[in-house]
Amino acid sequence: MPKHFKKLCFSLGILLGTWAHAPTGLAAERFQTPVLRFIDTPEQIPSAYLEQRILEWLSTAEELPGAEAQLSSFLQDLYLQRGNPNVQIQVQNLFSKQPQISIQEHFNDPIMLERMTIKGGTPLQRWLVRHNLYPAEEGSPFDYQAILQDLHWLEHNQFLPLALHFSSTGAGKIGLEVEILTSSAIIPTGNIAINNIVGTALTAGVITDNYLLEGSVFRVMVKRNNIPLLSSSSNLVQDWEYVVGASSNDLPWPGVTAGFNQYNKVDYIYRGLGSDPNQLTWIQSFGGDFYSGFPIWSDPESHRYLRGVANLSILQDTFFNGPDNQAPNPPLSQSGRQSDLLYLPSMNLIFSDVDDFIIPRNGNFLRFQLAGSLGDVRYLQGTASGFSFWSPWMEDNWQGTFLFRNALGSTFGQNVPFYRGFLNTGNWLVRGAREYSITEKHSVRTAQEFHLFYRPTLLQLDALFEKFTGQKELGTYLEGWAFDANLFMDEGAYWRDSLNPRLMQFSLGIGINAITPTGSILGVDMAFPVYPQPAGPTFLLRITAPLAFTLYADWINSNGFFLR
Repeated sequence: MPKHFKKLCFSLGILLGTWAHAPTGLAAERFQTPVLRFIDTPEQIPSAYLEQRILEWLSTAEELPGAEAQLSSFLQDLYLQRGNPNVQIQVQNLFSKQPQISIQEHFNDPIMLERMTIKGGTPLQRWLVRHNLYPAEEGSPFDYQAILQDLHWLEHNQFLPLALHFSSTGAGKIGLEVEILTSSAIIPTGNIAINNIVGTALTAGVITDNYLLEGSVFRVMVKRNNIPLLSSSSNLVQDWEYVVGASSNDLPWPGVTAGFNQYNKVDYIYRGLGSDPNQLTWIQSFGGDFYSGFPIWSDPESHRYLRGVANLSILQDTFFNGPDNQAPNPPLSQSGRQSDLLYLPSMNLIFSDVDDFIIPRNGNFLRFQLAGSLGDVRYLQGTASGFSFWSPWMEDNWQGTFLFRNALGSTFGQNVPFYRGFLNTGNWLVRGAREYSITEKHSVRTAQEFHLFYRPTLLQLDALFEKFTGQKELGTYLEGWAFDANLFMDEGAYWRDSLNPRLMQFSLGIGINAITPTGSILGVDMAFPVYPQPAGPTFLLRITAPLAFTLYADWINSNGFFLR
């Protein structure tokens, strides 16, 4: 053996009493002092772990020809599954009293990715894996640590259960196989809001991901504002609506989804629009969306993505007066009939470089929508909204993050419906708002927030529960959860034709959130109106789906009508 061999000798007789799967009986008498030698450093696999695996293998070994080669292949596969096809292993005197095993790792020798196979899952999931394994291209240099980091990012942010296996046809060559294991999820969503605009409002929904059909997402949502049992003022927004939708990514085109939403929405909010100043007018919007999302550009190394969503909404807006559902006179529609038929094509661009979808640290999420209206009503509408995250302070369990929200919407045209400019700009109401006007066509809203995140370890959770309840091991129920306390400021303004914003509003507030290991958020916001006049707090209690659904799902970026 070369002189620079590093000798690591251990007594098998001593280890027999400590390793659970150590050889016994005749095997214990046969092997006394095996010698493990490393020719080069560093040790890619710790020697203690190797010793344990060798002892386990010896415990079932039979003294037959070829046993040395079998042990050598066993150890080579251990290294191969850690991304090293270059290791050389020599086994000598295996069944003597002092077997010798020599390992030369060639850890720094170059490795080329000769092939990559991704199987299982849906076409979109396979595309996501292939697209985010950077720079895992066939014929490129292989970086084991980079592959592990990218796979961890996919498991953490896209909730993909992945199994990894390596193979090799020779030194310096490695093959990668990633299997996407079958998974599905049922995700509840909803909120309860209490404020001066909608009274007490309830929204409830559920999302199924890859649950009923492979590659499918189904969604149901219902909403009711100004619930009569808890609110009584007829001047408030008193609408109800439902949305049902389905989409599929099991398509032959990588990264493409297609789907539809169907909805029915009723607003009882317009007083005094007819000849009678006390008359209550309401509008029913019945229709649906047909949409498709597709990738445009990406930089997987920095997790930057630009995605598009093309959408066509077909809506019928019908107007009624009073409890007898009479047609307004004169008509409120643009066509002169009781109903307007609208065709709303739109194009959305979504850019993201957010680093983490569970608890974002740094990055931006930006959304731009350009929509037009054909049919009985013709107008043009643009919406821009975004989130920006900046975390100047991060430790193992703590994180301080600034969050900046911005939204801007404008509607242009000669015959814009009096209600459409306001509804379709999205994100139109600041938290704590006390005033609104249905006839506005332009809106701007900003918010500044500071979030303090705490992610306790399992030991810390166990200690906390033991201190307050006397019970041990209760922390496992909250393992992986994070908690967030935040302060926020909301500002907004709305206007119609003049360039001067009006209906300016400003509020302050606090919030508390609990974040599940999969990214769903259970939280409450309490906002205090400051301008135009101070008032008591408003509340929003919610449970939201992970960011992968609330921001990145194509169906939520299809039609701005329900973004509020």
